[in-house]
Amino acid sequence: SYMEPHTLGSLAERCGGMDVKRFSYLFRKRTGFFPIDYVIRQRMLQARRLLAASSYGVARIAESVGYADAHYFSRLFRKYEGCSPTEYRRRLGNCPPWFR
Repeated sequence: SYMEPHTLGSLAERCGGMDVKRFSYLFRKRTGFFPIDYVIRQRMLQARRLLAASSYGVARIAESVGYADAHYFSRLFRKYEGCSPTEYRRRLGNCPPWFR
């Protein structure tokens, strides 16, 4: 699950104990992303959904997508989304896009 703490080694281990370098190479070849970048993108996708559809605070959303540190989560969110989680929510009016 994307919520669990992951390292490249733990992801490679989940794939039958594959060598880390081989796993990373094959994963990137197949998806176009490095494994950890893919996990982060999945976490950000879920965070966007929660920000749009819930009233949970940023700290709770950070924790629910696998980040114990809300400040670190906010920095990553800004890097990947171009704005803070609070600004993202404000722009949406906290209304899920599929209801617009």
